[in-house]
Amino acid sequence: MKSDSKKRILLVEDDSFVAMMGMRTLTINNFDVVHVNSGEKAIELIDSDPYFDMVLMDIDLGIGMEGTDAAKIILERHDVPLVFLSSHTEPEIVKKTEDITSFGYIVKDSGETVLIASIKMAFKLFDSIKKERQLKESDYNYKQLFSNMMSAFAIHELVYDKNGEAVDYRFVEVNPFFEEITGLVAKEIIGKTVLEVLPNTESYWIEYYAKVVKTGKTFNFSQYSQGLGKYYDVLAFPIGEKGFATIFNDVTEHKIISDTQEFIINTFHNAEENFFEALARFLSELFGVSCVMIGKYSNGYVDTLAMHFNGESHAKISYPVKNMPCQKVIEQHICYYQHSVCEHYPSCEMLQQIGAESFLGISLISKSGSPIGLISLIDTKPLIKESIHEKVLRVVSVRTTEEIERETNDELIHNLLQTNELQLKESHHRMKNNMNTMYSLLMIKADEHKGTDAEEILIDSAKYLSSMRILYDNLFYYNTFSKLDLKLFVHGLVHDILQANYIKVQIHSNFDVDEIELIPDVLSSLGLIINELISNSIKHGFQDDGENHIWLSAKEIEDKLVIKFKNSGLKLPDDFDLSSSKGFGMQLISALVSQHKGVFYNLSGNRTEFVIEIPLRDIKK
Repeated sequence: MKSDSKKRILLVEDDSFVAMMGMRTLTINNFDVVHVNSGEKAIELIDSDPYFDMVLMDIDLGIGMEGTDAAKIILERHDVPLVFLSSHTEPEIVKKTEDITSFGYIVKDSGETVLIASIKMAFKLFDSIKKERQLKESDYNYKQLFSNMMSAFAIHELVYDKNGEAVDYRFVEVNPFFEEITGLVAKEIIGKTVLEVLPNTESYWIEYYAKVVKTGKTFNFSQYSQGLGKYYDVLAFPIGEKGFATIFNDVTEHKIISDTQEFIINTFHNAEENFFEALARFLSELFGVSCVMIGKYSNGYVDTLAMHFNGESHAKISYPVKNMPCQKVIEQHICYYQHSVCEHYPSCEMLQQIGAESFLGISLISKSGSPIGLISLIDTKPLIKESIHEKVLRVVSVRTTEEIERETNDELIHNLLQTNELQLKESHHRMKNNMNTMYSLLMIKADEHKGTDAEEILIDSAKYLSSMRILYDNLFYYNTFSKLDLKLFVHGLVHDILQANYIKVQIHSNFDVDEIELIPDVLSSLGLIINELISNSIKHGFQDDGENHIWLSAKEIEDKLVIKFKNSGLKLPDDFDLSSSKGFGMQLISALVSQHKGVFYNLSGNRTEFVIEIPLRDIKK
């Protein structure tokens, strides 16, 4: 192992006495010495133990390998200064060693001073050569890195005004990748300032770099260059007093894709603006094209969902795709004309009106794999299609396709609901007509059996049917089949009952009914109940020569529908028990109320009064 404090020297000498004297001299001068007596041993030792700072090599090593041959092998394998130590002074011998090494040739018996001085000079020469070599390697590595790095690299120098304010910066050196991503040519810009090369350069670039030089700190930022028309992500760090270096990459594509994704996300939360119109405007501004059109395709026609032209939204139109670039979009999924698109489609009036020069369109593919729409970029100047155009269109096509499919499904559902509603109306209309016919037949039959028990049975049946008929009339009239206002229904029902020709007494009605929307099933039951309560009043309570009144209230009280009915006729007998009543009417009311989880009871007093309470949870819409 190499000593940390002493230089380690390998002495190759076949003469033992000379070797002993040499080792003594070197040791006294603070060198660590290892001796071998042949070239073969020297090679073997230094290969196995390479921690030597120098080799002192005798030329004539007796039997075996010559010193010059051993030196060549050692120097081929190891980076170590090698000095020849020999008694030969012949010019040809010395010249031979010069071709092998340049670290010196020491003649034996030159004395200790010459030996030590020569060794020290060899060490200095070796260190100098090594540093120069390292510097060259470093410079080579820097140039290799500078030339081959896949980021733009530039060295600049700030330019100050007389007040010491940074007002510009100069191009000192740029690498090839700088030229590639900026489009600037090194030989045309080196030595010039950025404002000379790009007069529209934003002030924030100079401000950023001035901050780097002033603070001596490294800064990382992303900004847009109007002069180059691109976004760059920049790492800037100081160099010297006024200089700075930048390493940067073109992030335009990433920025555009990111902005596009942000637009898609934001439109999810903006219900106020039409998605297609917002997208058309976004794409027009993003790519700077004259016109963006988004359309839905079906059966050879495109119906535009949005058309943004010259900064404004235009009316929706419908047109056939035949003999238009849109036909190519639908058939091939993409269509691109860098220029002269009108010459390819001279019969396309829309392109002619726009004054189109270029066209780029992609199709929108449904989940089933068929085209359902398209997005087109149309411009009045040539459009150079880059990968970013297609990438952005692919990103927005996913959401656009979803929106078209959603609108199509909504339209289908709407049409289906309209069809179902028409069919339902027709069914209700026929049912209402059938009930009217049945009601009329029952009343005719009742007239035929006047004065008999059959008359009463037929009239009761007609009354039950009448409440159902009135419910269907209201549902049909108010164009609703899932709910109906209780107040409207009760007023209409009581009016029709009191106007029926089987009512022989005059009855005054009094209402206090809340506007409560209930489902038809409940209203049907309530119709039968109210019908039965009024019929019982007429049969058992009212007298022909008296003034007859009924009071009906229906209120929403503590999540319950509370209905109260009373009349001005005879009161119920004192021993009347609703729970044991044998009458069909009372049993029917009790059954209907129970069906809706309600309660039915009567109040004692001077008048006949009934109360019905039904929970609203399951019957209110």
